[in-house]
Amino acid sequence: GPGIGGAFEARGQARLHLGRVDAAHGGDPRERFRAAIADFEAWTGDQPLNTDALRVQALAWIWLAQAEGKRGGDAPAAVERALAAATRAREIDPRQAWAYLLPAEELVRMGRAAEALDLARAGLTFVREVAALRTFVREREGK
Repeated sequence: GPGIGGAFEARGQARLHLGRVDAAHGGDPRERFRAAIADFEAWTGDQPLNTDALRVQALAWIWLAQAEGKRGGDAPAAVERALAAATRAREIDPRQAWAYLLPAEELVRMGRAAEALDLARAGLTFVREVAALRTFVREREGK
């Protein structure tokens, strides 16, 4: 979006992309990912209720975790930061499907399948509630 948050978003997206290019060519993307995360955190600071900022922040933390895992770094700490961003997004807006799916996939990779399934079920329960509301409205509107 416009304003300072939009500037952080754009710079963070560029840094994230460059990190992915580094990784694809065998380079070490961690510094670019960390810089992107700093931008996304600044974006979140400027727009604390922006779930898009939290989504890219979580994704960047996961990519950093993967890079750390390949190089003997602290991958679990990075994953926990991604999970925290997703949790915050669910608190702001529980309709954010990514905020259930992305952390659930990471939890499975970490060997925490039961926790992942519980999280996915929580998201699915919400989706069912949304579907029930849609059905209710359609029935009342005669569609």
